[in-house]
Amino acid sequence: MELASAPQPGNVHAWIVDTSIECDHERFSGFMKISLEELLLALRDDCHLLDDPEGLAKDSSQRGGVQSPSTQRPRGTLYPEGFRAERFLQIVDTEAVWAQLPSGNS
Repeated sequence: MELASAPQPGNVHAWIVDTSIECDHERFSGFMKISLEELLLALRDDCHLLDDPEGLAKDSSQRGGVQSPSTQRPRGTLYPEGFRAERFLQIVDTEAVWAQLPSGNS
């Protein structure tokens, strides 16, 4: 196969990926900075891990009983039509990983 007949590369999308969540979604020299945690949550479709189904973040006096796995709400997905690279880019660019977090005073 000759180099000239090789397929042309697609679009390139670059981020700065860091282990810190500080300065997430800010731009540095034109590149958006995201956390490794956000990237992994989006790639693995694991946003449900950010939920607090047992109310552990609430004040202990407001906590109900611990729910069994059968009574917890069903897991949602960031990719209802299946994983696509375009959707992955959209999820990261729009901070969709964090969109379903409950507000602090629920």
